[in-house]
Amino acid sequence: MRESGRMQRYLEPQLLRDLACKTVVLTGARQVGKTTLARQLMERFERAQYLNWDVPADRAVLLRQSWNPAAKLLVLDEIHKMPAATPAALRLACTTSAPRMAPRWTSA
Repeated sequence: MRESGRMQRYLEPQLLRDLACKTVVLTGARQVGKTTLARQLMERFERAQYLNWDVPADRAVLLRQSWNPAAKLLVLDEIHKMPAATPAALRLACTTSAPRMAPRWTSA
């Protein structure tokens, strides 16, 4: 189904329902569209923030834990690369004022 000029993923409605009440971790094989789906989900939130561990400026934000506290959705891409801190990063993000988070994991 196309929605406003883009393909709607079959998981999108369920993810939106889940994001209304809990943290969502999106996993899957390489190159299947996890980042694309996360970015499409961001369009549904008034204030969303995307941080990618592979981008040095974003990595600095993550290390300082200085993401936007007003974000209604926080997407953490490639967060599995954060050294030995993935569970800690999830706990930190889940306990901040950003109420919802969609970390995008990749399989190595």
